[in-house]
Amino acid sequence: MARIYLLDDSVIHKIAAGEVVQRPASVLKELVENALDAGASRIVVRIERMGKRFLEVEDDGEGMSRTDALLSIESHATSKIRVEEDIMRVSTLGFRGEALPSIAAVSRMVIRTRRPEDSVGTEIILDEGRIRQVRECGMAAGTLVRVRDLFFNTPARRHFMKTDRTEGFHLFRTFYALSLINLSVHMEVIQDGRRAITLAPANGFGERLSQIWRDMLDQPMTPVDARYRGARLWGVIAAPPFSRARGRGIFFFLNRRWITDKKILRAVFSAYHAVAPKGFVPDGVLCLDLPPNLVDINVHPSKFEVRLADEYAMLGWIQKTVASCLLVQPNPVRGVIEAGVTGEPATVKAPAAGHLDAPACDMESKFQFQSSLKVSEPETPGYGLERAGKPTVRQIRPELKEIPWDYKVLGVVAKTYIVCSYAGGIFIIDKHAAHERLIFERLKRAYRDSIPSQRCLFPQVLSLDKGEVPIFELANPYLKRMGIVLEPFGERSHRVVSLPKWVKQEEAEYLVRELLQEFAEVPSMDGLSEKADKFLATIACHAASRGQDPVSVPEAYELLEQIVRESVPLSCPHGRSYIYFMAIKDLERIFER
Repeated sequence: MARIYLLDDSVIHKIAAGEVVQRPASVLKELVENALDAGASRIVVRIERMGKRFLEVEDDGEGMSRTDALLSIESHATSKIRVEEDIMRVSTLGFRGEALPSIAAVSRMVIRTRRPEDSVGTEIILDEGRIRQVRECGMAAGTLVRVRDLFFNTPARRHFMKTDRTEGFHLFRTFYALSLINLSVHMEVIQDGRRAITLAPANGFGERLSQIWRDMLDQPMTPVDARYRGARLWGVIAAPPFSRARGRGIFFFLNRRWITDKKILRAVFSAYHAVAPKGFVPDGVLCLDLPPNLVDINVHPSKFEVRLADEYAMLGWIQKTVASCLLVQPNPVRGVIEAGVTGEPATVKAPAAGHLDAPACDMESKFQFQSSLKVSEPETPGYGLERAGKPTVRQIRPELKEIPWDYKVLGVVAKTYIVCSYAGGIFIIDKHAAHERLIFERLKRAYRDSIPSQRCLFPQVLSLDKGEVPIFELANPYLKRMGIVLEPFGERSHRVVSLPKWVKQEEAEYLVRELLQEFAEVPSMDGLSEKADKFLATIACHAASRGQDPVSVPEAYELLEQIVRESVPLSCPHGRSYIYFMAIKDLERIFER
């Protein structure tokens, strides 16, 4: 066994940087959060090559003294906490004291700062976390942090950074998230020497949304505002018919901190799926205000994930609240500004006993509250087939490689599942997945030349944000080959004028946004034409019949005949089987014959 050694400080800092700094967007988040904690009313971000070459954040906050500036680049030096108990009641965005030293360890950094009461400022020049020079400087009150050549000394980390368009997508999304919850702050981005984004202080939550995405001025929105046992959930989400399959999605904030916790977002999405087709995710912003002692934010280096006290109860309440707001407001307001959401945080007091208070409103009474999102097991003995040791449909896997020739359609269950019989038993087909695979195979054959398209009678207008523009410019030639044609329609706006002949016109915006999201995650455009299956599968999904679209028995016959005639594989484009067989012997075992 190899001997154990203490690591060198430079190695320790680079390991810590890997936990905090994954990409330029991580640097932006940490530096802007520091500026906000310093009370800044104006923040200017300057970037080159989407932050990979150069990223600078300048603010007009309270600044630092020379002593504090030197301490700020030491690991675990912070002004946010003093004792262990402070961790559980921290109200600032940062508190670990890791951001600046971690970023400095993998870049060339300059820090310039001055307090209003000081006559001169302090400039610190660092290289790989080591101080090269400290000197006085003249500057306005506030702080400027400049980061050059991110990951220049860690080639492996630099290699794993994505293309400029992908890093730009994440960087601008981070900037938008931070601006959404800080309405009183003037924020702007200067990209490659040109002003790209200017967000003036907003009077309300809706105004900020419309500053970022102009198309949201006319988008129907559903307000959310409810209290429950010391918590407040507030914000706006788009009405179900206007949601996107994958696009801007939900920005979720907990105590003004942007988080992407999967458990919380799953609770929101599951509520939405109760009133909308499966697979659709709402746009919008939701904020959860909790007493600091009821949430642990110290579970993830970047603080994107959290741990809640009484987690099951809180997740259940979030789910019920969102679902109720969608159900009780069938006529949503027109546009985010009319939604009346001010964006002002609630003042939440910590309960003395460390548990949730009594309900602050009657939102709980609109739904029968359940403290857990888990589905319970059947309680009546004998009705759970798993308990009896008998086969269930879930346990059956395809035994045949093709649809039997002697099949007969018996009917359609829940508008989704086609039930058929054949000499050896029965089989059930997921209509949407089967239709999706049928269209996918046709798209693949057509893609060898060019996918046939049809003109849209009423073209939808697609508004792009700053991060989506470079992605669209690179993706546009490939979209045309896939039968999707867009024409310029004003600044950063395009009309979808043609779609593949299998796609309905109302799917246009949802489809293009989802494809742009997928293009943003492609490491390189090299050889993309030979790797188009992922994009074709997305088009097929949007073109296929939806689960709740009614289907007649003759239409079911037609679908199966096309699958047989074109030798379509019995799995969807994602690899999941869409057909399940149950032999007669399995039926006999279930009914104990």
